[in-house]
Amino acid sequence: MKKLFAILAFVLAASPVMAGERSQQPCYSTFYQTHNMDCIDELVAITNTLTSGAAGSETANHQPIVGFFAEFFAAYPQEKDRFTKRVETAYSQHLCLEALFRAGLAEDARQFAALHNLNEIASRYAAWNIPTVRKVEPKSLPAENDLLIGAYLASGNTDFIKKILGNYTSADDDMVSDALRSSFMHSKFGAKLTPQGRKTVMPQSLCIKYKCKEDPKKFMRVMTLSTAHWALSSLAAKDAGIKKTVIEFFNSDERLKKLFMAEHAAFGNYVTMLAVYAAIKESKEMDAALTVFETLGTQQQFSDAVFKAKKKE
Repeated sequence: MKKLFAILAFVLAASPVMAGERSQQPCYSTFYQTHNMDCIDELVAITNTLTSGAAGSETANHQPIVGFFAEFFAAYPQEKDRFTKRVETAYSQHLCLEALFRAGLAEDARQFAALHNLNEIASRYAAWNIPTVRKVEPKSLPAENDLLIGAYLASGNTDFIKKILGNYTSADDDMVSDALRSSFMHSKFGAKLTPQGRKTVMPQSLCIKYKCKEDPKKFMRVMTLSTAHWALSSLAAKDAGIKKTVIEFFNSDERLKKLFMAEHAAFGNYVTMLAVYAAIKESKEMDAALTVFETLGTQQQFSDAVFKAKKKE
């Protein structure tokens, strides 16, 4: 259980953009528009400063970098050496090796591995038969969302964004609603999914509802869906292509559109009630209504609780 909560904390704390963006390097998010190769030099330098993550692991950090360079290598093969010959640290070399495999450049990957004493890791990647970034279809691995976001930022190809969103199409209603609710909470209140002054209950409720100990794959699918919507919503604020793709996706599917609108409205009611509750904390009915929402109660249960609280005002 502790391991799963650690995974949950890692997933929800992840940034939708790579470290370069956090260091005020705007070229990462606009490269597909500018095709400015100086940006690649900047990103190489940034990659050489990264130290976190489990090198060689399927769940390594900084997957947007891997996705970015995988698509970059495929789209600009003549520029590949710009990155591969300048990575200096063990961790950046691991990232480069995975990017080569994700680009479908297995022979280049083997040569790079031999040059940097990474043959064992290369053999592991080959044994895993990891898909190229263009074949990735996220399901229960949040890191795959990050790979495709990186690939999009290298190319501007919205097919990568559509693949991320496509995970919602086969998810059941409960899973879609819970993923959207936790995404809204993440966007508003941060990775703990908890407003200031409230108990942190939503992460545990997600874990219990989706039996994270007994069925981690199902639990991780909810996390993959949730972080997909949160990350894309965050990026859509500055990227017209992502914004248009997300809006069109939900509008084109009546089931998903209905679920989205219902959860969006419920979240709006929750935020409004939260503000009122902050002024009159002695209201047990309001506390109960907020708790229903935070513990993944249905929209009808939340609506009933809100109605009951309003009657007591």
